[in-house]
Amino acid sequence: MTTHTPDHNKKPEDKKAAMSAECSTKPAACANTHEGKVSSVAGNKLHSTCEQGKSHSHTVAPDAKVTCDGATSKTEDLKPGDKIRLTTKPDDKHTATKVESLKKHTEFAKA
Repeated sequence: MTTHTPDHNKKPEDKKAAMSAECSTKPAACANTHEGKVSSVAGNKLHSTCEQGKSHSHTVAPDAKVTCDGATSKTEDLKPGDKIRLTTKPDDKHTATKVESLKKHTEFAKA
């Protein structure tokens, strides 16, 4: 006989492990997307700093969807300090296919 332990009886570390395992099954939502702040933009090169303070460099694809507060925008409209969420190609972590930025809003739309 197998017993089932309800979630409310699980230890916090067990819940974290379950969430990590769940996240790893959603590569498009997790592995190819990250949030941070713009450090600089030069042409199609976007440099940012992630929430952990690490620097990242991406090439913005020519057909990338760029938005600011949900409205269509351009790469050259991105400014240092802008909060961004970017999505990369699954097989190329250095090419951004989608860049969402926030200037007026404080939260990104739920994916």
